[in-house]
Amino acid sequence: MVYMLVRIAVNVTMTMQPFYLDKVTGFSPTLETPTPVQLALVPLLSYIFSMIFSLYLQQPMTRYLRNRMYPMLVSIFVISITSIPLAFLNKEGGARDLVYPLAAF
Repeated sequence: MVYMLVRIAVNVTMTMQPFYLDKVTGFSPTLETPTPVQLALVPLLSYIFSMIFSLYLQQPMTRYLRNRMYPMLVSIFVISITSIPLAFLNKEGGARDLVYPLAAF
């Protein structure tokens, strides 16, 4: 069950991010930039930090906690907590740039 929740969270995050960036935060295509950099950069940051966690932190956490379920529960918790501020970002103001550090989690 825990593994399924982690996979759902990661898959939904990766597939919905481009739509979120386009519609909610306003990183939309223009004549000058048909593909905004943010549509590629934010998922790339998310993927890179996910890979860093998997390669360097998950194994030590699994050994320390002696169970694979607890690192996955930590992942679910971190994804859930960092998703809350995304509900308050919009097109206006500089707050939409917070999507970069939030993508790292």
